[in-house]
Amino acid sequence: MTELEGQTFAGFAVTKLLGEGGMGSVFLARQAVLNRPVALKLMAESLGKDPEFVARFQREAATAANLAHPNIVQVYQAGEHEGTHFIAMEYVEGETLRHHIERQGRLDPTEAVAVTIYIAQALQYAWNKTKLIHRDIKPDNVFLSTSGEVKLGDLGLAKRADISTELTRTGVMMGSPHYISPEQAKAKKDVDLRADIYSLGCTLFHMLTGRTPYEGNDALAIMNQHVNGPPTAIFSVWPTCPVPLGRLVGKMTASCRMSGTRATRSCSTS
Repeated sequence: MTELEGQTFAGFAVTKLLGEGGMGSVFLARQAVLNRPVALKLMAESLGKDPEFVARFQREAATAANLAHPNIVQVYQAGEHEGTHFIAMEYVEGETLRHHIERQGRLDPTEAVAVTIYIAQALQYAWNKTKLIHRDIKPDNVFLSTSGEVKLGDLGLAKRADISTELTRTGVMMGSPHYISPEQAKAKKDVDLRADIYSLGCTLFHMLTGRTPYEGNDALAIMNQHVNGPPTAIFSVWPTCPVPLGRLVGKMTASCRMSGTRATRSCSTS
């Protein structure tokens, strides 16, 4: 969709392509009415013909538009223009956490913990406000601004825990293999905030060690380790990890049973 560069779309002057993903493309654009830069997300044309994907795309906009938190990417506008569904959101000038990790190799523990706290606060706010769970916490969806802000974006897989929907029915796995919680990998329907804590724990593991907790040749093999494999102790990868920090990672990535006794997974070191 690079042909949109230099064109006007639904009142937005499109500048350049920022990236492409499974659901469509994201462009840097300027909103003419308010003269501000935005990240303009356009759904792929092929998906626009699928009512299920359209509903998922619209849910992302409706969910994010109701959230106002300094650590969550703000949604400005959503709609449809000439058959293409779009979302205009806050443009975060900087880089993703993934790019930051790739440059650094591994992060200083102080920085890694700070990023984790900011994202945990965003998740807690979303949970308290609307019982929202993100379902796809990973370094690609964490944005680091040039001014030092940490923001959580891409609520495309988000859902409210108190609302049943066919888009998240049992048997449909949602999430990213390297960071997915065991209950999501098993396509459980009754997923709650603990799934996001697990994924955030895997992200913290990645920040601290420069690698993900589980590795494999394909997505299925990696997800199987999340479900059936023993927890990867951070001390086996980073022997000198401070004990309280290692304990925190262990609690965040603890196995979570969705029935029976309540899981101990948490963000607390106590």
